[in-house]
Amino acid sequence: MVANGGARVRSSSWGRLLAALAVPAVSVGALALGCGLDAVGERGAHGDSDPFGEDGGANLPGKGGSHVDAPSTDDGGNPGDGSPGVDAEGQRPDAGVPFSPSNIGPTSYRLDGPDLSVAFVAKVVVDTTNLTVDGVTSPNLVADGDIAVWSLHTVDISGTLQVKGKRALAIVASNAVTMSGSIAAYAEGATPGPGGAVPSSGTGKGADGLASGDSGSGGGGAGHATTGAAGSTRLMSAGGTGGASANAANALVGGAGGGNGGGFDKNQCKGQGSGGAGGGAIQISAMGAITFGFPASIDVHGGGALGGCSKSKGGGGGGAGGTIVLESVGSITLPSSTSLGATGGGGGAGGGDLLDGYDGDDGKLGPSAVAFGGLGSQTGGGNGGNVGNPPTIGVSGGGGGGGGAMGRIVLRARGNVSNAGNIAGELTTSTF
Repeated sequence: MVANGGARVRSSSWGRLLAALAVPAVSVGALALGCGLDAVGERGAHGDSDPFGEDGGANLPGKGGSHVDAPSTDDGGNPGDGSPGVDAEGQRPDAGVPFSPSNIGPTSYRLDGPDLSVAFVAKVVVDTTNLTVDGVTSPNLVADGDIAVWSLHTVDISGTLQVKGKRALAIVASNAVTMSGSIAAYAEGATPGPGGAVPSSGTGKGADGLASGDSGSGGGGAGHATTGAAGSTRLMSAGGTGGASANAANALVGGAGGGNGGGFDKNQCKGQGSGGAGGGAIQISAMGAITFGFPASIDVHGGGALGGCSKSKGGGGGGAGGTIVLESVGSITLPSSTSLGATGGGGGAGGGDLLDGYDGDDGKLGPSAVAFGGLGSQTGGGNGGNVGNPPTIGVSGGGGGGGGAMGRIVLRARGNVSNAGNIAGELTTSTF
């Protein structure tokens, strides 16, 4: 972890005074060294009692109006190597352009957070329900309704950042963000990702299958960027309808849950027939550049549904993929080694006379990967959705659940957006 030296930004006619006396650090060393999370104090107060712009964002100085008169350790570059910092051409806004992160309120974030460095093979766990980082509460991680907001300075993720909890996560970085590691915010079976919905709930949820005597039809897959797939019929019972396309493109909302299979009873068969849960929601809003390197990934896939209980109960519908929002006042660079995934989960197979149906796959990372429905020549569930491959209905008449839909991925920057990455979700790209 590199400790940053003090930095001072002098005001000009273009912006407000933002003064920072020292930047603390959150450092996670390699596991081999046994290092853990190390939060060191608080950064000094701003010279201006209101560091935010009139619209809630911090009004950054114009390119020619101010400068950082401190070593480049605090401007996004490396000391003495001549690398560009936040105030370099292409990595800061034109005069008067505010930093105003999407989806969160103007008082929920701060510009004096610590650095975050997650070393290779290290792992940091963020809990958005309890607002903890590796089990320790942090004054820089606060709740803004259904979103947990983590205020940081420079962010470097080479290991794994695992995110769990009921709230989505928005990381607000007052400097640059670099990633060669991973952010894991996906659903696993009936357990949702951060901000995702539990089975049979959420906007775009799949409808439950119907029971008829001892048998049941399949639950519908959850919808998000597209509609989810319907569950398959069994005997005289229609399958649950697939969930509708839901949520605005840049809304920080996790995926909905797939519908439960007909005849589902959480107290029987160990919950077999449950729908899959929705994938999580992650946002990174940076004042500096966002740069990904090999083999960086963010994964918010939906959960695979559970196969139906024996005695011909219906399989659950797959959960929908979640949402990824990346936005930078500078630039966004995603090389071909980068993967952003928001795929849907597979539907569960219908139960047989004597055996439970097979579970559907959790969503997969990669635009060509397929989350298969639970296996069964007569009872199989539908596949989860991905780019160019919408979710599918299970085997007709077998009571399998429908596949869940893919989620959304948003890239927006003031500067250049260079995207050669592997994108598995509905992509929206814009500049501002």
